[in-house]
Amino acid sequence: EDQLRQLLSDMVFRSFICPFSRCIECNYPLYPVMKDTLSERVPPYVYQNQTEFKECHHCGRVFWKGSHWQAMQELLRRVGVDNNTSC
Repeated sequence: EDQLRQLLSDMVFRSFICPFSRCIECNYPLYPVMKDTLSERVPPYVYQNQTEFKECHHCGRVFWKGSHWQAMQELLRRVGVDNNTSC
C-alpha cells in the first residue's frame, strides 16, 4: 500500500485514474457484456448472483463485482483513490 501511495502521489495525471477499466491479464480496455451471453463462461453461482459483467475483447476474460472487486475497492479507498467516478 505504501508503494501504491507513493506512485499515486508522484503521478502528474492522477485525475485520469480509472479503476476496473482495463484487463488485469493483458491491460486492454474492458467493455460491458450482456449477462445472457455468459452462462457457459462464468461459474453458475456468479451467473445467478451477478448482473453486471465486463469482458476483455483481447483475451476474452470476463469480470464481475465479486469479493476481489470489493477488496480492491477498499484498498483504493485506503490509498485515497476516488473510485466512484464513472470512466
